[in-house]
Amino acid sequence: MTAAIVSGLEGTGKTTQVLGLAKAFPPVVWGVLELKDKKKLERERSATFSVQILYNTHPRLHEKAMSVDPIQTLRNVVTWKNQIMALTTLPQTIVLDGISDLRDYAAQGWLIKHNEERIAEGKSHSKSIGGENIGAWMEINQAVRDLLEPLINLALSEDINLLMTAQFTDEWRGGVKIGEVPDLKPWMRYPVPCLFTLSRIGDEYHLECEKEPENAHWIIENLEKDKGLLTALLAHDVLTIDTETKKKLLAVQKTYMVRYTENGVSKRVFLEGIDMEEVKAAFEQDNPDVKGVSVIE
Repeated sequence: MTAAIVSGLEGTGKTTQVLGLAKAFPPVVWGVLELKDKKKLERERSATFSVQILYNTHPRLHEKAMSVDPIQTLRNVVTWKNQIMALTTLPQTIVLDGISDLRDYAAQGWLIKHNEERIAEGKSHSKSIGGENIGAWMEINQAVRDLLEPLINLALSEDINLLMTAQFTDEWRGGVKIGEVPDLKPWMRYPVPCLFTLSRIGDEYHLECEKEPENAHWIIENLEKDKGLLTALLAHDVLTIDTETKKKLLAVQKTYMVRYTENGVSKRVFLEGIDMEEVKAAFEQDNPDVKGVSVIE
């Protein structure tokens, strides 16, 4: 198993790829920090797939739009993290979807509390945190470390998956935008063994590994849309699993037509599976009252 951050621009399939990997290693505990992913992930809820919405929203002043409440959102993440750390039976996979904003939320929360103190002292409020305010930024950085590092250490010590997604941010040099890079500060990157970047060119998805336990660097072009991350990490032995499980996960799924008779009526259904006999056996086990089961590829 592994601890990893998956970065990419909007629309590069970060959540979809992580979802494909996570579903291969249930049970899953998934924390949602991206507003756009709420509906998609809530559909995945099951006995082995826990989904918790971690962001809190409130109306913006004089607007109908909603904005994230930074203080309550951070409290929600802390509670979610503490609940995981207290589990006696750990999930195989933990996902925190959308970590790029955590530092911004921590900074906003710091500024709100700072201004409350200033107003109480009869001072004017501050509009921003200056770059020279080293003490403030150290406190903000530590707040985010305190959220993420226990989960990273848990994943590495207990051999489970921790997957986090992050956005890209603009890269500037001399006041000129020169490109886009993963929105990950050095203090966020160093404790994570694996860093992956997803990109999209036309209809093709690409995956780049920047860092992993063996310090290798590799790129996969034309990535499979849904399970490409899973397949790539298995092929490069990033996920530490036994040979039989790896073989099963790498096996190509096919669609089979299952014909059968139920209450004298001929019916058919299309099912996915790896092997024709396994599909038939599983169908007969789940439907003991049907007769004349046959499977066609």
